[in-house]
Amino acid sequence: MEPLVTRIDTPAALAPHLPAWDALAVAARRPYCAPAWMLSWWRHAAPAGALLRTLVLVEGDELVAIGPFYARRTMIGPLYELLGSSVAGRIEPLALPGREEEAARAFTHALSKEEPLPAAVHFHLAVRGSPWPELFRRSWPGKVRVIGGEAKRAPTVSLAGRDFDAYIAAREAKLRGKLRRHRRRLEEHGARYRLLDTHEEVRRGLADFARLHYGRWEDRGGSGALNPRIERMLEDVEQELLDDGRFRLFAIEIDGRTISAQLFIAAGGEVGYWLGGFDPEWARYGPGNQGVLAAVKDGLERGERRVDLGPGAQEYKLRLADGEDALESLTLVTRPGRYPLARGLGLAQGARVGLAAHVPEPVKQWLRRVHGRAARRLPLRPERGGGYPVEVAIAQSVMDRQTDQC
Repeated sequence: MEPLVTRIDTPAALAPHLPAWDALAVAARRPYCAPAWMLSWWRHAAPAGALLRTLVLVEGDELVAIGPFYARRTMIGPLYELLGSSVAGRIEPLALPGREEEAARAFTHALSKEEPLPAAVHFHLAVRGSPWPELFRRSWPGKVRVIGGEAKRAPTVSLAGRDFDAYIAAREAKLRGKLRRHRRRLEEHGARYRLLDTHEEVRRGLADFARLHYGRWEDRGGSGALNPRIERMLEDVEQELLDDGRFRLFAIEIDGRTISAQLFIAAGGEVGYWLGGFDPEWARYGPGNQGVLAAVKDGLERGERRVDLGPGAQEYKLRLADGEDALESLTLVTRPGRYPLARGLGLAQGARVGLAAHVPEPVKQWLRRVHGRAARRLPLRPERGGGYPVEVAIAQSVMDRQTDQC
């Protein structure tokens, strides 16, 4: 039977494909490509006015591949992106092994006739070497120009063939001593390390998680990663993934109060660290690091393959990691006439990233506060044509992306 590609534009119509979609995410070891994550993002955090444009390639009753795209208006025209890619890296289409090229060809031909017609297709922080951007470029029926975007290091911890003692022993001596000393100090204060494993516990834990994360960023202009919409999204995700052991919220408690919480999402042996927070009163004992170590130990006991510490080369990640991936954002401009504008915006984005690396943290914090206050006053979104005042645009241009705020 000839494979058939179909566009689906409502979450309800995707329901028959959810088990097979999730199986593809598990097989590909892509936690953030699971439907529980992507559709929860769509329900709660998608941009205003966005259109669901998910493509499924089906052969008989079998799901061969899925391209969970959505479209939104931008300055260059309709931009197609993958669901949830604004809040996580490593998101890409999924296909049965060996069917990727066939799927890319079917998806690009469908998108080239889609309504609205794409001006560009964007892959945000894809793993360098992922076949999908190149397959889309080669398969697109017409000329495509590629614009490179931001690049990030993504530190990782390999779990295969070792135990926790071996992992700790492989860390540098100074770090080993510090980690052990910090754990001992926390335990002397009565610390309890917990993986929250009931829905009731996790709901309370998510409230603590949000409190700790917001508190950490309050004096620095506010969080760019978490907001009430994302909180509601996480509540939906835990409902779907907790019972399978794939939604993992680790907490450290002292005297009944949570002082640290780290959230991980798992699939197929890959454990992704999404975000965390800790009480600054206990910062001298490294509770965030201790939470990550708890997840590493848990992953080893489960026989997982790897822990992905997320985009961003923060020092604590590099010291805990023993490997890394390179992530990069790529935009495929599919309308030649839009390339100059898209290129100009891409250069502006590159300048923003470069500028952010040289702006002192106190200035960034002030700019975040300016941006936050102005954004709360303005009813219009930039993609709706409202535009922000100059000072808000400047503030946005030097703020770190939300994926850095782990």
